[in-house]
Amino acid sequence: MNKPRDICTDSDALKPKLVELTQEAAAAALSQPSDPAPARRRFKPLRLGILILMIIALVVFGGRWLGGRWSQVSIDDARIAASLVTVSSEVSGEVEAIAVTTGTRVAAGDVLVSIDTDQAKLSWKAQRRG
Repeated sequence: MNKPRDICTDSDALKPKLVELTQEAAAAALSQPSDPAPARRRFKPLRLGILILMIIALVVFGGRWLGGRWSQVSIDDARIAASLVTVSSEVSGEVEAIAVTTGTRVAAGDVLVSIDTDQAKLSWKAQRRG
């Protein structure tokens, strides 16, 4: 087994040392106030200027943001309420041409789609014979 070693063998080094005050040092210590009054804290002009600039920026940008929020409508899911109308033809056949595009206004009786007339003629002839 290892024996613990003494780190410091000098017992005088561990004792606190006493310091003697000279009369001059004692007089100087007594002449200074023990608890000085706290210094009054003042705003520095730079800090005040930065604070004013931050308030102005907040008013300008916050006002623009609020103005935009109050004057413009913003929605995520836009839908338009409208009537759905089913469009069908009286005869069957292939579409030759489409006369309208998406979003075009139409009125009753407007031609929307042209259908190949060959199949319609054949169908009409078959109905007359039958």
